[in-house]
Amino acid sequence: MDPFNRNNNFTNYDDRNKRNRQLLVIGLAIFFLIFGYAVLYNLVLKPKSADQIATTFISDVYVKNNASAAYKLTSPDFRNATSNDEWANNVSNAFNLCSGSIKKTSSKLNNLDSTVSFSIKTKYGTCSSTVTLVKKLNKWYVDFYTPY
Repeated sequence: MDPFNRNNNFTNYDDRNKRNRQLLVIGLAIFFLIFGYAVLYNLVLKPKSADQIATTFISDVYVKNNASAAYKLTSPDFRNATSNDEWANNVSNAFNLCSGSIKKTSSKLNNLDSTVSFSIKTKYGTCSSTVTLVKKLNKWYVDFYTPY
């Protein structure tokens, strides 16, 4: 048997193995691209729900005292009506009066607007707050909220 003969069984076997490995690598690459996109979408790109936005907003105000993060969650109409400095003062007052642990008490969710209510347990008692959200361009924004 001639070792350089391309028609022998060993060469055909090696060619098939090489082709199978290439197909396996291509298949795994496609799988990981699809899987990676799905993970990325769920962690980063997927729009947050009204409940998630409201909870983050209330947490920023009453737990973290982070006025700028809460302000970023508000609607353009809210920002036009309330300046950043005025908002920072409101958050500071709310935090001083009612900082504590939060608990969602109710939510009324619709396609274009939603209302989520919370209770805030403080060392002095319990406060309540309601967040009204609007949906614009497939994204939820805080449009109004009632402090304490």
